[in-house]
Amino acid sequence: MPSSDNRFILELDGFPAIAALDATLPSKAHTPFEHQPGNQAMPDLGRGNFKCDDLTLKHAHNVGGVDDSLARYFDLYTEGIITDKLNGRFMVMDESGLVPVKTYDIIDAVPTMFKPEQHTGTGTNVSSFSFGMRPTNFRLI
Repeated sequence: MPSSDNRFILELDGFPAIAALDATLPSKAHTPFEHQPGNQAMPDLGRGNFKCDDLTLKHAHNVGGVDDSLARYFDLYTEGIITDKLNGRFMVMDESGLVPVKTYDIIDAVPTMFKPEQHTGTGTNVSSFSFGMRPTNFRLI
């Protein structure tokens, strides 16, 4: 059932959907190439390299055993047993948790972090893990 707590949804190909309370979107950084012929006062700039930072989900909910699946994927990827990269969609939901406000394509991401949440008897919301990955690219669609 949707709720205002689940403002962020991540759908990765081959995994159940992940609902999270907190998310950090990656930023993109572009480093243009510079070419300065002769004694030209200003360089010619052109398309250079770019990279994305990590996408991080915190306080994600375990729905359909997704925490076990992602933990297993993380272990297999870091051990070099599998090399498949993650692709999917990241959605920012409205206040009702029913309507996507923005949707991003996540392209060829590799896992960077998996952290089980600490369990205490005082929590009011169920959260089970945090997960991070670095995409090769992401696009607003």
